[in-house]
Amino acid sequence: MDIVNLFSWGQLLITVGELLLFFGLLYFLRGLLERAYLLGNFQNRALRLVHEILLIGKPLAILLVLMVFVFINVPFHGALVLTAFIFAFNHIKNYISGQVIKFDPYFALGKQIKTANFQGIISAIGNFGLKTTTSKGIQFIDYSTLTQQGYLLQSGEEISGYYQLKISRENTLKDNFQKRLMDLLVMTPFLDWNHKPEISFIDEHQLNVKVLVKEETHLYDFINWLKGFDYDCKIVNK
Repeated sequence: MDIVNLFSWGQLLITVGELLLFFGLLYFLRGLLERAYLLGNFQNRALRLVHEILLIGKPLAILLVLMVFVFINVPFHGALVLTAFIFAFNHIKNYISGQVIKFDPYFALGKQIKTANFQGIISAIGNFGLKTTTSKGIQFIDYSTLTQQGYLLQSGEEISGYYQLKISRENTLKDNFQKRLMDLLVMTPFLDWNHKPEISFIDEHQLNVKVLVKEETHLYDFINWLKGFDYDCKIVNK
C-alpha cells in the first residue's frame, strides 16, 4: 500500500464517529455519577477515574484524527497540519499545559490560587485557561502563564464568603436529590454565582455542598432559607 495514501476519507469518518461515541458515553457516565448516588464509597473514585480518562483521552483522540487525516494525502495534508500547528502554537501550548495542570486532583473550583502577580478563587476551568474571582472582579489567566510563573493552591475556605456545608433531607430519593437541590439553589438571592456551587454525595441522604455567599452575613440567611424547604444544613468549614 502506498504510504502517501495509507487511509481514506471513509476511514477518517469512521474514526471520528467511533471517538464521538466513546467520549459521548464517557460524558454521559460522568453526568450520571455527578447526579445520582450509585456506587457508595466508590463514587468519588469512579468520578476521578472518568475525569482522568477524559484528560488523557482527548489529546490522544485529536492526535489520532490528525494522523489519519495526514495519511490520506501526506504531502498536502501534512503541510496543512504543519501550517495550522505553527499558527495555533500558543493555543496548543495552553491546551497541553491545561491538561497537565488539571491532572492534579487539588486543582479544582473553589480553591484559592496565588501567583506572583495575583490571587483569587477559581470560578471556572476551561480548555485554555481559568477564570478567577478576585477583589477587582473576574480575571482570566491562561495555563501557559501559570506554568511559567508557578502557582500556589490553598483551600477556598480561607477566603471570605466561601463555605463548605453538609445538607441533608430524609424524604428525598437519591436519584434526584442533587438535581432538586441545585434547582433550589438557583432561586436563592444569597449566593455569588461567579462560583457555581459544588455538590457531591456523602451518602443517600446527605450532600457535601461548597458555596460562595455574596456577603458574610448572608450565610445564616441562606441556611434559614434552606430550612424553609425542609433541608437540614450544617457548616463543615468556614
